Amino acid sequence: MLHEWIEKDLATVMEAWTRAWATASPAGVAASNRVTTCCGEVLGVLDLSAPATMLGRLRETPAGVDTETLQTCYRDKLTTLAHARRDLDLLVRAETGRAPAELFEVE
Repeated sequence: MLHEWIEKDLATVMEAWTRAWATASPAGVAASNRVTTCCGEVLGVLDLSAPATMLGRLRETPAGVDTETLQTCYRDKLTTLAHARRDLDLLVRAETGRAPAELFEVE
């Protein structure tokens, strides 16, 4: 079940990554690799089969177990992903002569 969920969510990412490998500049390939890696790292924090999972930690919260470390790790991974997405967008727009777009803010 979990495998199917991850496979479904990553299908779009992997399709875009494949297109980047087939058509992008070397810098574009490197940037798309970074985005793909970051997606995997975000999912790694949420991996329900890992011993210390987000869900497991959230279940422990009422019992007084500190979840701050896991939540901080998750936020950090999401921020890194947001930076990677922004960098890829800026690169593609620069390479194609399109004006930069403020699609989202990154801290």
